Amino acid sequence: MKKLCCLCLCVFLLMSFAPSRAAGVTPVMRVVKCSEWVSLRALPSTNSERLAKVYLGELVTECSASSDGFIFCNYNGKTGYILYEYLTMTDFPAYAGVLPNQMVVNCTDWVSLRSGPYESASRLRTVPLGAIVVACVQEDTQYVSCEYQGMRGYILASYLKKANYTASSMDTKVVTKAEGKYPDITGPMTVVNCAEWVSLREKASAGSARLARVPLGDRVENCVQVDDRFVYCSYKNLWGYIDIQYLQGENAGGNPFDRLSGSPSRAEFDSIGSSTLEFTTAEGMTVAVRYAMAGGAEFMCAMYFDAYGNNLGRLDAVNTEATELTGLQAFRGGTESDPRLIWLTRGSLSSYAVDKVHGGMALRWTLDMNGTWWSVGSSACFAADTDGTLYLCGYYNAAPVCISHDGIPLWRAENVDPDIYWPSSITVTSSGIDVAYDGGSTGGGEKTVLSFDRSGKPDEKGGWQQYLNLRESWDPEDEAVDYTYAAESDGDSTLIVITCVSPGGLSGFTILSTEGSQIDPSGTLHVQTHDMMTLARLDMDETVGALLVFDGIIPMNGLSFYDSNGTYHRYMLDFSGEDGSLLLMEF
Repeated sequence: MKKLCCLCLCVFLLMSFAPSRAAGVTPVMRVVKCSEWVSLRALPSTNSERLAKVYLGELVTECSASSDGFIFCNYNGKTGYILYEYLTMTDFPAYAGVLPNQMVVNCTDWVSLRSGPYESASRLRTVPLGAIVVACVQEDTQYVSCEYQGMRGYILASYLKKANYTASSMDTKVVTKAEGKYPDITGPMTVVNCAEWVSLREKASAGSARLARVPLGDRVENCVQVDDRFVYCSYKNLWGYIDIQYLQGENAGGNPFDRLSGSPSRAEFDSIGSSTLEFTTAEGMTVAVRYAMAGGAEFMCAMYFDAYGNNLGRLDAVNTEATELTGLQAFRGGTESDPRLIWLTRGSLSSYAVDKVHGGMALRWTLDMNGTWWSVGSSACFAADTDGTLYLCGYYNAAPVCISHDGIPLWRAENVDPDIYWPSSITVTSSGIDVAYDGGSTGGGEKTVLSFDRSGKPDEKGGWQQYLNLRESWDPEDEAVDYTYAAESDGDSTLIVITCVSPGGLSGFTILSTEGSQIDPSGTLHVQTHDMMTLARLDMDETVGALLVFDGIIPMNGLSFYDSNGTYHRYMLDFSGEDGSLLLMEF
């Protein structure tokens, strides 16, 4: 009898302390019955430290029963305790791939919730921009299994990011901090100066996550300028930041420097905008450049003063064209004996001589910087050598470009690793140049610095730009070009216009289909190709048009050819996720 009592006691203790489905615990559980979130606490007590907020609908893993009505669990890498009453059991079989709640981003209106993890699966419903989906599990590299308003399905991972619950309403702290600093920017604004759309970003930074694509011509509301570059505004269900160069106010102001009449004094000039550059020549004359924003447009003005402070002239720039560069820039170039003011707009690079003879700034040369192999992209940085040679590079085209004192493009350095971007400074050395990059740094918060020598030969270009110039047309009937190849599809097609810029021409020029390419679970892209159209030869300045379909996140089109040295090149063709420009990616 005594043995029987001991056995019963053991069974009772095991039933009391061992977690099981019968006890209402599963390895993966879901947050329920709260208004917004529950606390993950350090200890099984409501008075214990809160480690994290776990939002309604989110999943926690490695669950086991604890004491005093708590469940011990793991949430996004943190372990702690949640009250049992806020959790319910699930049938999820494993921990791998469990995600926090996700928010729909990177679209203009909505995305599809599909019945399966593939593009051809039926659409169960649409999920609007800014909506939160719950109970998220990433089953492969492309799709996330999730739930929206009680319906479960699959959404492409590229349209989801960790839910930002503050992006659905105005951040009053941001508005209060910026209030009154930029009075020209108020009320609604319209998207301008882009090919198709601009990014509404999570933070006031070009490197921040994109919340939405705001189409050209669409309107954003409640605009407040927060710094010299970004406007805080609302678009549909989201609040975020847009680069001011892509916005136009409904009551756009004129050039703020126009209020300076006659020969304004230095004090009058300094009362407008902010200083971007000032330098003094050997003869004691001063060049001063200031920058200002008004009505969503950018303005830059340079004034030239003699040694006595007399105003000798001015040079203005205003540029709101929809091209690749970001912002107007000015910097000193030339040599000590021949000082130059270098004027960089979105479309051109100009060199102005600064001397007594001309009594101001005389144009020496202008170089087209739009769509050429020597284009430097946005956020350009620069350096000028003592002999007047210029070095430039930008965010998208991180390989530096060398331009002579006389305005002749000499070379582009060898292609930089695509994971290294956003050059912030160029330093001229005895052997060449050192370029510091803020993006793709090697860790520890330090910059990546790459060195380039001066061995580039004239017209020696890097990458596909040395062979081809690409552009697109939305209406092929209005283009002065006959297209050579048209893809067969029921969907919308885009006309891609391809011009050969290689002096030696190209042979075996082929339009490729890369449809059927796949990304495996490790994230590796496996490319499949077949030839769609081939030209025996494409000579210098010869143009070809191809009517192509772009659909999905994996490129469907490509190009291949042999250069004048007989080297074979093969590229995938796609659009940039940043600015919508055409890209060729070698494979």
